[in-house]
Amino acid sequence: MKQNRRRISGLCTAALLLCTGCASSAEEPQKALMRYMENRYPEDNFTWWYNALGGEGENTYETFEIILNSEKYPDAAIHAARWKKDGEFVYADNYMAFYLQDDVEAFMQQMAEEYFGECKVYEYISKGKLVSSAFPVDATAEDYLKSKPQCIITVFLSPERITLDNAKEKYKQFEAEFAEQQYEKVGVSVYWLPDAESYEKTESDCGPTGSLEDLKNCDLVGRIHLFHITE
Repeated sequence: MKQNRRRISGLCTAALLLCTGCASSAEEPQKALMRYMENRYPEDNFTWWYNALGGEGENTYETFEIILNSEKYPDAAIHAARWKKDGEFVYADNYMAFYLQDDVEAFMQQMAEEYFGECKVYEYISKGKLVSSAFPVDATAEDYLKSKPQCIITVFLSPERITLDNAKEKYKQFEAEFAEQQYEKVGVSVYWLPDAESYEKTESDCGPTGSLEDLKNCDLVGRIHLFHITE
């Protein structure tokens, strides 16, 4: 399991926090979004990649989205967006998804292991996981899971650790606790791998549809659907 990432050590000053998400409305949208990201996450370095707007429509002065490169997460597509609401600009981004990924995986693995024993847990980060500028940068993994982030979690079980029948029985208890915790907008798929070799090969997430070659012959123990991937 990955080690939890180091917490952001140099949190913004009070003055800087007050400025987060409130760039001048007269400023060019692209520059305003860049300034927002630099102020909110001062320990990372961002470079503009391209302008884009998710879903249908085009960028305008009042509705704008950019994709950034991050020095800390070079393989990530960092999204930042702003739009007008009640006459004021609202800012959001998906940076916390990458920052908290290790913590989310560790948190969900601990929960899953209570029912299934040793397992592997991966999170798939989708484009739609934007969180508001009001979401605290020092939030915990559980805070994030309860923020309706459109999380997609995959749990892999080994046949050497648990039988398929036992996994299906334990899944009912796992699903019940999941519902009790009210992790809205979090989807979980639990797979039982056919052999130890297949289990050992699971080194990354399998995406929202199960794209790993190993999944073709494995058994789906259960799947919790709390949102559609297109939302």
